[in-house]
Amino acid sequence: MNSPLGWLKEELLGKYLNPEGNVADESELDKAAARGHIAFRFNLEVPAQDHASLSQHLSVVHERRNVVVHHFLDTFDLQSRESCSAALAYLEETHQLLDTHQGEVLLFAEWAAKMNQVMARQLQGPEFAALLQAGREELAPPPKKKRRRRARR
Repeated sequence: MNSPLGWLKEELLGKYLNPEGNVADESELDKAAARGHIAFRFNLEVPAQDHASLSQHLSVVHERRNVVVHHFLDTFDLQSRESCSAALAYLEETHQLLDTHQGEVLLFAEWAAKMNQVMARQLQGPEFAALLQAGREELAPPPKKKRRRRARR
């Protein structure tokens, strides 16, 4: 199983951001429709270069984080001055590297938050409410006919 950060990367790049020209997986939407539910997915098609760039930035962050969290003590002995100096140099390099990649990821996150606000406004607007109401009326089953009871004599 992937780590939460690895899973998050896969979810983001696999389900929500698609490189231009790739077809999104709509099986979950089809399942919902088959059950009579309304479902939608926020899915963006982005230039392949941007998709690859974000993937690369997230991979660097993920890999460095895993080394620091899971393999740091295996990699650096910390019992000698030389090993401590190497560990410090590695941490400083990692800090600078993460600063660079964090900036790129934050730019994307800010853009995604703005798009989320735009989508929320659309979904809460009167046009979408009218569309839902029209769809509900179109999909509603016909009213049941009331049976008349025969009067007893």
